[in-house]
Amino acid sequence: MFDDLTAYLADAGLADVRAELRTFFADPDAYDAALPKRLAEALTAAAPRHLAARRSAKALELWNRVLAFDPENAVVNAALRRLEGRARLKHAAAGLAIAAVLAGGGWFTVRQLRHRSPPKVATTTAPAAPPVTVAPVPAPTPPALQPPAADSPARAEPVSAPRAITAAPAAKRGTRPVRTARVATPPIVTPQPEVVAPVATRTFTLGPTPQNVDVYLDGVRQFSYDIDHTKIAVPWAGVHTIELRSPGGCCFVERIEVGPERPMPPDSIIARKLKWRPARLMLTTDPPGVAARLMVRDVNRDSGATAARPGDEIDIPFAADDDASKEIEISATTGDALTTERVRVRAGQRLKHAVKLGAN
Repeated sequence: MFDDLTAYLADAGLADVRAELRTFFADPDAYDAALPKRLAEALTAAAPRHLAARRSAKALELWNRVLAFDPENAVVNAALRRLEGRARLKHAAAGLAIAAVLAGGGWFTVRQLRHRSPPKVATTTAPAAPPVTVAPVPAPTPPALQPPAADSPARAEPVSAPRAITAAPAAKRGTRPVRTARVATPPIVTPQPEVVAPVATRTFTLGPTPQNVDVYLDGVRQFSYDIDHTKIAVPWAGVHTIELRSPGGCCFVERIEVGPERPMPPDSIIARKLKWRPARLMLTTDPPGVAARLMVRDVNRDSGATAARPGDEIDIPFAADDDASKEIEISATTGDALTTERVRVRAGQRLKHAVKLGAN
């Protein structure tokens, strides 16, 4: 692990860790401002070395690290375009080579057929048959059409065309019978099933907060996140949407678009903290029907109080650093008495609460 971390920092130009720490603590703001440019320059300089060593996957990883914080980096985008152009040339060269092999094989076959001598067939001369005189036979006259009967529907009887009658010559002794040529039947070709190439995928590791979420891909549920289900494989063509949904409704849906045209998250890790939904609280009084003024306040924040009347439904917002549940304070005054209560609400919960007037 130490060697891996050292190599990771070296690619980013941060090999001397102690010197980096001294520079940071001397002026943290200036260090943070200059760090993205330094990282981009070091990572883009390290990527060609990995390409030269035939480690293209490592070079792509370094470029992805640059695009994670600088998606418009001109150097990285130009390098990716060059790499894509090389891949297209390789595919085109492979296609031309296959076509040349096929064309060469066809030429060789035709040349062999042209130079092949036709097979010799032994022929015998049959004695000439004496001429045969055939008397012409008149063609039969088709029968006349008969009108349909009065009690039957009109129907035209089909008239068959007259058949041509030919006279066969009388068989003579010493003549050879005529052989009928056989027509070759073409072979039956069974269609072969089309072979579909497997679709390339890219696997991402998920890290949601909270962890009680369902994972969806392009609107289709894949699994519930747990210790045994932390990775998702995405078809690596086009743009796909990964969604993290809270089955209990505590959080808003988190959507992440991934694909070859989108910046890759560092190390293919998608860590997201879902935003809490506000709780909805309906307040009433006990006894009901009493004119009272209500105030709702978050006891952990100095954000002021929200005024309400009995029957109102108000939103209780949850900040990003809040837990899934928290306590709020409700004050009710009727002019001559003040009542204060505390109620625990959960993110995304819809709750109805009756304040007991005069309880304290």
